[in-house]
Order: sequence, then C-alpha cells, then structure tokens
Amino acid sequence: MCTAILDGGFFGRTLDVESDWGGEVVKCQNIIGMARRVDGVPLWFDAVNAHGLACAALNFPGLAAYHAGSGKKYNIPSYNLISFVLENCKNVREVEELLSDVNITPEAFAPDLPPTPLHWIFADASGSIVFEQTVEGGRVYPNSIGVLTNAPTFPEHLNNIEKGKKPTDLSSESRFILAAESKKRAVGDGAERFFEIMESVFVELGKGSKKDMKTVYTSCIDLRKGEYYCKNSDGKIKSLALL
Repeated sequence: MCTAILDGGFFGRTLDVESDWGGEVVKCQNIIGMARRVDGVPLWFDAVNAHGLACAALNFPGLAAYHAGSGKKYNIPSYNLISFVLENCKNVREVEELLSDVNITPEAFAPDLPPTPLHWIFADASGSIVFEQTVEGGRVYPNSIGVLTNAPTFPEHLNNIEKGKKPTDLSSESRFILAAESKKRAVGDGAERFFEIMESVFVELGKGSKKDMKTVYTSCIDLRKGEYYCKNSDGKIKSLALL
C-alpha cells in the first residue's frame, strides 16, 4: 500500500508496510532518496538526481513480469532500475527514450532478497510517466494525473477515474482516486500543500488492508531546489539538500 504523486514542482510518496523495512535517507554521489542499504549498495524506494529527475518504485504484485536477458536491450534487474535511470537521464523525455530499450530481468540482489514485483513513476517539474513490465512487455504511459499507487495496471486506474468510481476504503484503487481528488482540492503551495495532499492517503496502524500495516514515511522532493523532505510516522519532518 503506497502512493506517489507529482504536484507542481514537488514529488514524493508514502511507504506503507507491515514489517521492519530498514530504510534510511541516503545521499550517494548525485542522487538522494530513501533506500535500504545492503553491503553499501542503496536499494532505492524513491530518489532524485541533481537534474531534478525523480523516481519511486511501488508494489505491483501479480502483474509485474521480469524476463530473461535480451541481446537487443539494456538488461536491468528490478532493484537497479532507479539507479540506472537517474545516473543516465536528466529529464522525463530522456527517461521515456531510455526505457524503450530496457528489459527488467528476474535477477535477485541476494539469495535472501528475491526480486520484488514493481512498477515505477518517473517525474520532473514538467510532468510524469509510468513504466510497467507485464507478460506483454514493457510499456511507458504518460501520466497527466500525476498519481500512482499499487496494482492494478495504470490504465485500469485511469479507467476507474473516467468511470467516476468513488473511493470506499484505502485499497490501491481508492487511494489513486483519493490522491487525484485531493490534488484538486488542496490549497496553498510548496511542501506544506504536498504533505496536505498526502494526508488523504496516510495509513494509520490497524486501518490498512492488513492489521500491522501503516505509513512509515512520506517523502517530499522539491525538484527545482534539490531538497528532500521526509516525514516519519511520528509526524517529524527532516530535510536534506542534494546540491
């Protein structure tokens, strides 16, 4: 249960889990974000580079399909896609071009860290795109709504919006609609407005789809200034500048 949004020049996500997740804010060369560091390698949940290009990985169970290596594409394991893109691209336009030549492989980072089924949202101050790799292959979708949650597929989320479906709980489908509606209602600007929008999808302990699930952090990235804000479940906000 996670939600990511782009609102103006601000991008970020919630991470909703039911177990110890082991993340920390990491600054690695020209990238800053939230990651679980394993053997010195950051496994990013979300991150931004010095050009103001950001990404978040969200759970995509039952739908993500990773394929064996292809000689015609960049073969990238799922745990390394964020690093690969942020190290090689400056904006969403470049990301879209690069992803057309990317194949996500089923390689595990370690025997006890199997690949997680994911889909990704990439954003800069001009807009965002979604990347999903299913059994049908990799697809990039323009994301004018600037929202992504977990499964189902991004086109199905858009279909729910078009049909006027109403949110009834904190399921992935409902949170997509809640976030989109909150963006329209929110007032003000900047990080304060961003965190206000994210409050609509905040999961309190015991209120999610599973008893022990809760929002452990909300990130907010100022894409123009390169500042990373992190609001923990206790409500305290910490910030770190990339530049």
